[in-house]
Amino acid sequence: MVRLSRVCAAGALTVVVASGCGAASKTGSTGAPPVKHLVVVAHPSFQMNGIPRAALSGLRRSRAVLFSPSSVAFMTTGTESCAWLPARLTVLDPSTIRIDMRVNGRVSTCGSGGVGFPIAVKLPGTVDVHKPVAVRLAYKVRLPGSGGVKQWSRNSVAPAISRS
Repeated sequence: MVRLSRVCAAGALTVVVASGCGAASKTGSTGAPPVKHLVVVAHPSFQMNGIPRAALSGLRRSRAVLFSPSSVAFMTTGTESCAWLPARLTVLDPSTIRIDMRVNGRVSTCGSGGVGFPIAVKLPGTVDVHKPVAVRLAYKVRLPGSGGVKQWSRNSVAPAISRS
């Protein structure tokens, strides 16, 4: 019994020392600032109607546009029964976001002939809209049967909102 407690104590000491060494190497030698935690918004608020005309014309020039200090608009696709909608928004840094897109219906029942339409997503306050914002739309779909998973992404940059 004494031997078992010594083994457990030695194991615990090893874990403490190893975790301390790992933490020191992340911030010590490189001089890089510590990595801040990501901001993740599950099921972000979005709208498909009522997007301002100026934002819609901006989408013709750019694939993403900031149309208010709290919203980004972009084009997505879909059919009447299935549309790509935002499932999660992740702020990677103040000028980079990733929006995970998911189909809102069963893929096996989606029709063909998808159309493009604008969608606007509410941004958390940690995004700096006074600088260009990189927007990465990450698509992922599980194919029917044993078709596996298909995923792809589309990157664009939304021009900054002026400070005037």
